[in-house]
Amino acid sequence: MKVVLPSMGVLGCKEVDLAIPVYANLRELSLVHYNEEEIGYEFVKMLLSDPKDLERMTFQDKDYLLTIAVSALHLNNTKMNVKCSCGNPESAVFVLGEQEVIDLEVGTPKMVEKKCFGETYQYHFISASDELKLVKWAKEQVPDSVTEEEADKIYKNKYLEAFTCRTFGFDVNDENLKKVQNYNLHVYMSALLFREMSFHGIPGIVQTKCSKCGRNLNVIVPFSKSLMNWSTQKVVDEFMQVANIVGGFKAFLDLTVSELEQMRENQEAGL
Repeated sequence: MKVVLPSMGVLGCKEVDLAIPVYANLRELSLVHYNEEEIGYEFVKMLLSDPKDLERMTFQDKDYLLTIAVSALHLNNTKMNVKCSCGNPESAVFVLGEQEVIDLEVGTPKMVEKKCFGETYQYHFISASDELKLVKWAKEQVPDSVTEEEADKIYKNKYLEAFTCRTFGFDVNDENLKKVQNYNLHVYMSALLFREMSFHGIPGIVQTKCSKCGRNLNVIVPFSKSLMNWSTQKVVDEFMQVANIVGGFKAFLDLTVSELEQMRENQEAGL
């Protein structure tokens, strides 16, 4: 299917061909150990007719495509179980068709200059491919000897440092990281403000209300993390449930979730 990117081509790519995910894609993801950011990138990459488009789209374009692709796995109704701070369990549903897409203005430059404290700073849109490099760099900075909790904290801090450095237009190395870290705090934080102010795509948040205490809940939709729940065994288990109607494992792998759901409905209806 043709998808117009919400960046409107700020890095050169305005429209892509995105395939609807099939079970073979989920099986392929399960064969490699990815972290949350990597698995989202790889999922989108395997669905694009031209994977090189990732070099010419922003990482938020990639997140937008990820939202579409993961929603397709849930028939565009992504259901989540959440728990309110009062302890009451609730559920929330992200309906893709109800979301408003935020686009950049056509002609937005890929680099913006702003003056702050008498100095001029550059703010760059980061491509999806560049963001993956930041993710890999941050992973490499985590010592093997630390606990899982410590590793996650170090990784997130290193990713933030690298992301900020790259937003200012610098390659990520010790010299540039130190240079950016020595910026005035307001200047340093302005890189994150630029990311928020130039957001494009669909916010991955759904709202619900606690039926017990009435508190409004903002639920972050775990698009990438949900892909990590697919193991090779889970794919096989899915096949075993429908083996009598799909015509073999290879045929099963070529099916989309919606196609398989239709086959199930037809079987139940005796068609």
